[in-house]
Amino acid sequence: MGDTASFNRMWDTVINRYGGQGNFYFDIMNEPYAYGATDLTDFEAAWLARYPGLPRDHVIVPGLWSDGNLCEVGADSRLSGTLLSIHVYGMFGDSHSTEAAWAKDFTDNLCGHADRAVPTESGVPMNTGVDYNGPRDGMDDLSYLYAITDTVRGLGMGSILWTGVKETNQTQGPGPCENASCAITSLKGATPTSPWPSPTGRGSTASSGAGAPAPIPAGGPATAPAACCAVSPPTAAWT
Repeated sequence: MGDTASFNRMWDTVINRYGGQGNFYFDIMNEPYAYGATDLTDFEAAWLARYPGLPRDHVIVPGLWSDGNLCEVGADSRLSGTLLSIHVYGMFGDSHSTEAAWAKDFTDNLCGHADRAVPTESGVPMNTGVDYNGPRDGMDDLSYLYAITDTVRGLGMGSILWTGVKETNQTQGPGPCENASCAITSLKGATPTSPWPSPTGRGSTASSGAGAPAPIPAGGPATAPAACCAVSPPTAAWT
């Protein structure tokens, strides 16, 4: 954290305005990559101590290494009662060609804390022409999507889908892609629903990366947003 004073002032403003509203959840920070386990958990514990009136089950604590692993944050008693943020993507050097391997990768990084965990970022390229109704094994993105959706639903977790909307003139990223060619430029007209239940009865959330996340209801069949996506989700994983 390069400027802790400004960070605290920002959070003071947010908490003073929204801290008493039961439909708000507070994610301390996004992807704290530069922190080791001790530094990160100390920082998070200090943040919680600064706002003792916040309900702990409305605070989202980021996992270690860009929200990638929950072992240390989940085991720290100072962070008990909070929700835990995990990010999982089928890129950045993490690749598997079977659903079982992706499911193991994901659950290993949950470290036994699925009851508190929320995948706050996950997703796949949306306009590369991949048939996401295809076989579960044999292709990284497809196996990943089956594994994450099945595991999230099976464990009763809430989740956030990041579709990676980019500006029309953007040449890199964002979202679940290593280049801008497989991000989309608009969510106009999209009406996504979520098949993923939540442990606290909350619906999942869809985030475009270009604005505030929009809550979507849990339960029921899901379809790919027709206005934005060239692919549909795997039937078995999303029904």
